[in-house]
Amino acid sequence: MEIRPNSDIAQFHSPCADGPGDTVPQTARTTSTDALEAATLAQDAPPIRVLIAAHETIHRESLAFVLQAGHDLEVVASCADLKALLTSAQSSKPDIFLLDSGMGKEGGADTLRALKELGNAAKVVLLCSALSREEMIALLRLGARGLVLKSEPTDTLIQCLHKVARGEYWLGNTSVTDLIQELCEGGNGKSKWGNKYGLTAREIEIVEVVLQGCSNREIAASLSLSEHTVKHHLSNIFDKLGVYSRLELALFVVNHSLDCQQ
Repeated sequence: MEIRPNSDIAQFHSPCADGPGDTVPQTARTTSTDALEAATLAQDAPPIRVLIAAHETIHRESLAFVLQAGHDLEVVASCADLKALLTSAQSSKPDIFLLDSGMGKEGGADTLRALKELGNAAKVVLLCSALSREEMIALLRLGARGLVLKSEPTDTLIQCLHKVARGEYWLGNTSVTDLIQELCEGGNGKSKWGNKYGLTAREIEIVEVVLQGCSNREIAASLSLSEHTVKHHLSNIFDKLGVYSRLELALFVVNHSLDCQQ
């Protein structure tokens, strides 16, 4: 399965969303109210610091020109290779790494590994060509927070950078249900949930059902709860684990080596 140009963006942000994959249509999110709120926040917030990494000089300069056309994005460094990227990562203190997936030998995977070893807290957005589902999952596991097709308009990239800077994920039109299941199937968890993260027994139970790809309605039916109660539990789970969506919940489980099923 590939990320397709001009696809709906899968944020999967609200625990209240329901239906197949529990996705929220992009058109429902990009309202005038959202735009006004974003504009207000942008006036008060410092610019988002972006480090650009790509082999081609023209590509780097074009990206820098586009990003700096506004007032809320600042290009703090531009790198042509991995060595320069790792050096600049320490000195320029970016909020986001904007990487061309063609810069590394493995579609950006080797670069992500190097950044992970470096321990830098900046988030990573990859500019890429069409990706298979397996490649997408591998990049997410290595720490990518945003995946943007090179064929997308620049407005899409800028919107992605803002979302990622706020702690969200930006993906193409893929099924969150299938993606969550595949993320968990690839995990190597050994430990138990227990009370390590302050979850109640019922919340642990709900997490396990969510990770099977179930919607709120299906969770409610399987656990003999109302949908309202399920939404309330999900909100509590997200708050306790510091995640914003079902996708981030799955990544949390995988990255913390927890069992998806008890």
